[in-house]
Amino acid sequence: MTTYVTMIKFTASGPDSITDFGKAWEAAALNVAAMGIRTISAYGLLGPYDMMIVYEADDQKSAAKLPLSLES
Repeated sequence: MTTYVTMIKFTASGPDSITDFGKAWEAAALNVAAMGIRTISAYGLLGPYDMMIVYEADDQKSAAKLPLSLES
């Protein structure tokens, strides 16, 4: 598996729509695992990006599923 990094920038209304971040994160982790992606770590950031996710996937096509799923 290859290691990938995705940088995330929340929309202005994005964080407000999540009432329980812990539950939202657990649900997202299950969806990511179902795609065959192994999450290594996730970090909250200060600066131009809000979050960074480090993960492993079999190939670029599989890895692209993570940021595309977060977009929705």
